Amino acid sequence: MRLRASISQGRFSGEFFLAVRVEGGGGLLELCNSLAFCGRGFYRPWIEIYNVSPSLPTIGFSSTAGSPVEAVLLDLAAEALGPAEPLYVEYAWDSETLYQIQRGAPAPASRLGFELWRRGFRWFKVWYHPEGFMEGGEKIQAEKPLGRDHEERLVGEVRRELEGFVRMWRGSSNEFMARAVERALAILDGLR
Repeated sequence: MRLRASISQGRFSGEFFLAVRVEGGGGLLELCNSLAFCGRGFYRPWIEIYNVSPSLPTIGFSSTAGSPVEAVLLDLAAEALGPAEPLYVEYAWDSETLYQIQRGAPAPASRLGFELWRRGFRWFKVWYHPEGFMEGGEKIQAEKPLGRDHEERLVGEVRRELEGFVRMWRGSSNEFMARAVERALAILDGLR
C-alpha cells in the first residue's frame, strides 16, 4: 500500500494543491485533498487536510479514522511542519471526533485531536467559518510549541481544560465521551 499525490499550483504563489490517493486493493482510491503553503516573508507555512474519505473498505479496513493510512498522512504532515506552523484537519468525516467536539470535548481529548497530540502538537483550536464558503468545513487547527517555555504555558492551559472536562464527564456511559475521558486522563498522566 502506498500514498500517491498529484500536485498542482494552488491559488497563489507558494501554495500547492495535493490530491492524495491510496494505491492498493487493485487501484487508486481517493483518500483526501490537501493544501500546502510553503511560507513567504513573515507568513508561516501551513498544511490543510480536507475532503477525507471516511472509509476505504477495499484495502482491508472499514474506517479511515485510526487506520494505518491516517497515521502515515498525519505523520507526514507533522514532520513537514515546524513550531507554530498550523495543521488544519477537517473532521466531519470522523464520526467520533465530530460527536466529541459537538458535545464539548477539548480538541486533544477527541479521537483526531489525540492523534495530533501524540505527534507533538500542543495548541488547538476548533474552527468553522460559514461566511464566504472558501474556508471549508469544521476543522481542528493544531500547532507545535515555539520552545520549552511556550510548551509549558500551552500544556498548563490544556491541563486545566482537560481536568474540567474529566470532572464533568468521568463515569459517562456514553461510549464516545468515555473514550474522550480516557484520552484526557492519558494526556494528564503523561504531564505528571
